[in-house]
Amino acid sequence: CEEPWAQDVLRAAAAAALRRTDPEAAARYLRRALLLSPPDGPARAELLVELATVERDFAPRAALRHLTQALLLLPDPARQAEVAGRIPPFLLDDCPPATLDTVAATATG
Repeated sequence: CEEPWAQDVLRAAAAAALRRTDPEAAARYLRRALLLSPPDGPARAELLVELATVERDFAPRAALRHLTQALLLLPDPARQAEVAGRIPPFLLDDCPPATLDTVAATATG
């Protein structure tokens, strides 16, 4: 299913799953949407952020991986800083050096 509208439908299904308090289902929909997205660019980055936000409570290491991937795709330093701020503090030791640099740059202003 690679129709242009499919990604929007999957994101809407994820939002509906979240309203039902089913984050695992939401993550499944968002992972499928990710498979349909282009391999790079800001749109994929935002989808990765959305997925990581859903995963944070039940799959924190997956959330870290997706936030790290998103940081590499975001061209705007302000948005990078916002996304870096979503990394759970207890996972900072597991971050790649480039992600830690972004977090440090955010903290120092």
